[in-house]
Amino acid sequence: MKKSYRGWGFYISLIVVVVLVWFLLDGQHLNQDDYNYAQFEQELADDEIKSVEVQPNRVYPTGRLDIVKTDKSEETLYVLDVSEAQSLMDKEKFTSYVVNDIPAENWLMNLLPLLLVFGAMFILFMIVMNNQAAGGGGGSKMMNFGKSRAKMTTDENRNVTFENVAGLQEEKEELKVLKNEKSVTKDGHEVELAGNIGGFKDVEGVLTNGGEGVGLFRTEFLYMDSDHFPTEDEQFEAYKQVLEGMQGKKVVVRTLDIGGDKHLSYYEFPQEMNPFLGYRAIRLCLKETDIFKTQLRALCRASVYGRLCIMFPMIATVKEFCDAKAIFEEVKAELVAEGVAVSDSIEVGMMVEIPAAAVLADQFAKYADFFSIGTNDLIQYSMAADRMSEHVSYLYQPYNPSVLRLVANTIKGAHEHGKWVGMCGAMAGEPHAVPILLGLGLDEFSMSATQILKARKVVKSLSYEEMQGLAQECLNKDTADEVLETVKTKLGE
Repeated sequence: MKKSYRGWGFYISLIVVVVLVWFLLDGQHLNQDDYNYAQFEQELADDEIKSVEVQPNRVYPTGRLDIVKTDKSEETLYVLDVSEAQSLMDKEKFTSYVVNDIPAENWLMNLLPLLLVFGAMFILFMIVMNNQAAGGGGGSKMMNFGKSRAKMTTDENRNVTFENVAGLQEEKEELKVLKNEKSVTKDGHEVELAGNIGGFKDVEGVLTNGGEGVGLFRTEFLYMDSDHFPTEDEQFEAYKQVLEGMQGKKVVVRTLDIGGDKHLSYYEFPQEMNPFLGYRAIRLCLKETDIFKTQLRALCRASVYGRLCIMFPMIATVKEFCDAKAIFEEVKAELVAEGVAVSDSIEVGMMVEIPAAAVLADQFAKYADFFSIGTNDLIQYSMAADRMSEHVSYLYQPYNPSVLRLVANTIKGAHEHGKWVGMCGAMAGEPHAVPILLGLGLDEFSMSATQILKARKVVKSLSYEEMQGLAQECLNKDTADEVLETVKTKLGE
């Protein structure tokens, strides 16, 4: 009888422990597809998230986020603190999320404390019964048997339950080897893989993941996280931190890009029917020159602490770019006259996110030092479809031949004048887009830090010459589906 009690005590205790561990892991950022909170945070900043359904636990702060991305893919993310995730979305001005309370029938969560108490009682009971065993003969044997069974069961479960996790861990180890390697194709063509950041806190992630630079520093967060327009000194310190943190690697800074869905509590934007196509980004800066000059002064002062590139967003005409660059030159000259050190190697470029700029790339390349293609906006403006609208989301097509031709024309126009081209939109990190972009001649791929090593693995597995042929083939397809199928066939998928 004692033997039976001890056996039941062991198994019930084991079940309680398993339940406890499961609920603890319920809040960790562990998913079989390796999707984590940092990636969610980055994609939220990149406007790559279309909608989020929040499923909080009824009693505890943990919960689940059911995420739908703008490319229609879906992810599930478990979090320790649902309120933290909601605060992040509110901070990013992301309103396309709903909160669904898990109903009362989630009885197991309510019973968890009771189960833990009973579990502790059973464990204590098992220890007492074991100690009372006379001489240990059968009791000791029983306990050894129990341990043996537990170990055997754990080993079997590990082989089955954690099989995918082991595979992911193995893949992570393989990717780590690529951290300090160049991004070079099998036939020797080298490209640059960089990371997108929102501030200094993201620098470590870029370096840890083998980033060769920063392809997009979103300076608007300095303004959105403040209750006033950041002063020149405040901005200088922020830019200096990032430039020093990147240890001499290239840092591409996008000047203030507010408007559209990015608002400031201390600045009143005009009411417009379509703010995404209205008074925003460089259009605002060319009108509010005091704001623009303050930022440019801070950037010029920080330029001596690293390799700085500055780019202007939302450029539609050659005159806009030339006017913005003239203000930069004016600010730089003023600082030099004041005796302030300014780097002589600052590159000044522009975002290509408006179709008009992509079409006229060869003309812009006469004046700009480089281009950075912002595919998120380029796609929605090309297809005349709001990528955040579920009703027309089918038109958000990165692989549409028309979009690919705009990208190809941008690269061709820049290369004709010896200028380099990067891409900082979501498309730059897409596994099926990388082969096409490589073949089109893209020089720099900038993406979420967590995607860099995976992209490097893809690049190193490809032949540049073969990808050039693939890219031309894709440009001549009729639909996005045909393009995607062509890529998959080429990659042997």
